[in-house]
Amino acid sequence: MRSPIKEQLFKTFQREMERQYPSFALTEVDVEIVGVWSRCLTPQLYIFLKVMELYDEDSFVVEVGWSDKSLYPWESWNRELKFDSAVWWNRLSRLWHKGVREPVWELAPEDRIAREARSRARLRNKPALYPLSPPDETLLERVEPTVIHALKKFQKYGVPIFNKLGNHRGLGDVL
Repeated sequence: MRSPIKEQLFKTFQREMERQYPSFALTEVDVEIVGVWSRCLTPQLYIFLKVMELYDEDSFVVEVGWSDKSLYPWESWNRELKFDSAVWWNRLSRLWHKGVREPVWELAPEDRIAREARSRARLRNKPALYPLSPPDETLLERVEPTVIHALKKFQKYGVPIFNKLGNHRGLGDVL
């Protein structure tokens, strides 16, 4: 992800997390990670929302999870949702989408469309076109509505998971 785009993505997520989910705190920022926000429910139970850029694309994914430690549960990718598990995480989109191609939040869908067209052209031994990616200014305008969309999906799919976890653990709704 281009640096100015990643910076704007982080700032927008930070602003929206503070506005919509003030009980979450920013706990980690890294090279490939836009940010990890966490909330301590008990000393033995933390919930997380992670935003991660995708390789060299102007796209990102959102992950949700929990851990019995204050660290994001990197060691475990449990697709099976078991509320008794000490750790669990998954991509937010996997909570509603069961198909092969995982939905991601794209700031430049034109780039994916062009890559797919190039692949199809190569398969047919046709010349491939290489259109320019949208300029930074265009992508910067797309950041805020894309973040808002991602957090609406979190509200619809992630928050209920955390509330079910809280209810299962005797804490009631936690968000």
